[in-house]
Amino acid sequence: MKESIVLLILGACWAGYLGWYWRENRKTSHRRSDGIRAFSSGLGSLGGSATRASAFTPAISGLAPRSINEAARRRREVLMALCVSAVLTFFAAVSVGGVAVLVHVIVDLALASYGYALVQRRNDEAEREIKVHMLHPERAPQPQLAPRQVVNG
Repeated sequence: MKESIVLLILGACWAGYLGWYWRENRKTSHRRSDGIRAFSSGLGSLGGSATRASAFTPAISGLAPRSINEAARRRREVLMALCVSAVLTFFAAVSVGGVAVLVHVIVDLALASYGYALVQRRNDEAEREIKVHMLHPERAPQPQLAPRQVVNG
């Protein structure tokens, strides 16, 4: 009975995640081009490798975040998914034991690793901000001198 409850909870979690994933990808699918359009647009510039590379990878570019806000939202969603997984596997480990404890430990390690990666990213960003220096600093304005008088002119 306990195993079926745990499997039901895990199945509901996976169904929710797959539904969310399908909905998000369906939103961006109209931005992607099909294979024929990508191929024909790549024919116009056979010499340019940058154009061909972008024409042959429409699916990858659709998954990458397009702005800083989207990347931050994705990081929050991944962190929340890991936290929810950690809580669910904890309850499964308490109720069932055995393999569920191992799954909980793995999820906790993933959560800790992701948290460490987020902190490292934030620290690297702060360090980069500190190290930035102006290449051409603004110069103080030169004092205005009175115009010279021409003696022999």
